[in-house]
Amino acid sequence: MAEVRCEVLVARNRDARYAKPCEDFVFAEAAAGVFVVCDGATRLKPPDAPYPDPSPAAAAARAFAEAAGAELMASAGMPRPPRERLTRAFEAGSLAVATLNGRLFPVIDYEYKDFATTAALAAILEDDRLHLAWIADCACYIGRGEELRLVTSIQTAVIEAHIRAVGYERRNKLEISRDVRNNPNHPACFGGITGEPAALDFVEYAELDIACARRVLLVSDGVLELLDRRPELGLTLSPAELVAQMEQIERADDIRSDDKSIVALDFA
Repeated sequence: MAEVRCEVLVARNRDARYAKPCEDFVFAEAAAGVFVVCDGATRLKPPDAPYPDPSPAAAAARAFAEAAGAELMASAGMPRPPRERLTRAFEAGSLAVATLNGRLFPVIDYEYKDFATTAALAAILEDDRLHLAWIADCACYIGRGEELRLVTSIQTAVIEAHIRAVGYERRNKLEISRDVRNNPNHPACFGGITGEPAALDFVEYAELDIACARRVLLVSDGVLELLDRRPELGLTLSPAELVAQMEQIERADDIRSDDKSIVALDFA
């Protein structure tokens, strides 16, 4: 396998209107080929109240990433298939989030006392193979030649289109959290790690040959807009440069600023 250079960046959102703390968290052990990217889901805040800080979403992202990362590190070198390692990592992360939610929200109302939730992507880099597991909208891109390609599904695409059409208000939040999230019977369903066992049914897996890859990007959804519009930038720009480009788009298009996590793996 070619030599790998790893660069990691987690950048807080710049949205002064919402005054939201960073809710992304990354676990990266490049020497072991283990990576976890998490993005805590923005919460609905009560009218005229500040956004919660410390943030339950940030705590969920960190709890999952640390537990899943620890499980992947513990199994490194064991004669265990990567898919099984990833499955156990998601189970460990989900249990950590369930414990967190049990402490923070003994009673769930799906609005202001909703489950702390996180999107997540875990990756194992092993020889010339990249093994992935993900839920919601953390994503992986692979660059080969002059092409950067998204190789993971964006589970939230349908519900995000719905939100853009009707707005994200209190009544929509209740519907999304109670009726859509982690519900396979809803046409706009998507997964999110809440600690509920049903969430693990939404985890997707992939095994990819990266022998000819020049770059792999593991990202939270805060940079998806940039990589969708200008995928060529993802082939060469550093994580800090990609964040700066995305922030330009946010300002120009009046898009609410989001946290941005990037793990860039470059192959010599």
